Amino acid sequence: MSSRAVLLACLALASTGCGSEQVRSDAAAQQHRGTATVLESPEHGPELCLGGQQDSYPPQCGGVPIPNWDWDAVDDEESANGTTWGAYTVVGTFDGTSLTLTEPPRQPEPSGASPVADRFTSPCADPEPPTGAGPRGVDGVGPAAERARTLPGHAGLWLTGDLLNVASTGDPARHRSALREVWGGPLCLVQHERTLADLKAVQEELFDGAAAELGLTPTFGAVDEVGNVVELGVLAVDDAQQAALDARYGSGTVRVLPGLQPVPR
Repeated sequence: MSSRAVLLACLALASTGCGSEQVRSDAAAQQHRGTATVLESPEHGPELCLGGQQDSYPPQCGGVPIPNWDWDAVDDEESANGTTWGAYTVVGTFDGTSLTLTEPPRQPEPSGASPVADRFTSPCADPEPPTGAGPRGVDGVGPAAERARTLPGHAGLWLTGDLLNVASTGDPARHRSALREVWGGPLCLVQHERTLADLKAVQEELFDGAAAELGLTPTFGAVDEVGNVVELGVLAVDDAQQAALDARYGSGTVRVLPGLQPVPR
């Protein structure tokens, strides 16, 4: 920005006061976008609820404070017992603690997330057919899961329709006979890189302080047995923090799901 442009900007904002450093700082600030419930209660001011909310009436949740939120500027909010809330897409600058709006709130944008059922796909295009003996379907999953957990290198288990998918490290075929003792339905044996126990240990470590050491604020965590990764919800993440997670746990081990996404410059 030229010095003349800075001067004109300052003159335009004279009622609030500014300097060339402030104008340059505002122009360079990274903006973030998020879609979630905004809730204000007797306990706290307006906050963007990125960690979910309690299923009550009125709902209860907290998260990232929005210091310049104005309920008069939005529609479709609800109020009950001193609590006001509504779902919105917001854009603003995030300082690691609070989100200052730089655009008016909008109606919530679609998340684009796939339905839960779509996540439980099978990696086997040609799975092993039923054997004609032994339990299958929902009734057989319990015994099959108990057996799978005892096998070396167990990495995960899930159903795709009536197809049982069992993942393990190493050669998964070595477990076929043990699983066929308790499962008679169609079977898919797949190899994964990390054991289920290893992923659970990573998840526990992240919530025991490892995430905070990297400057991350976790909002939720889960082990994705289909994808063989740990899913970590956070307020926001940058490239350096993602690189640090990859260096610590191995590339792709932790899938970070930020509630606030950086807006492309």
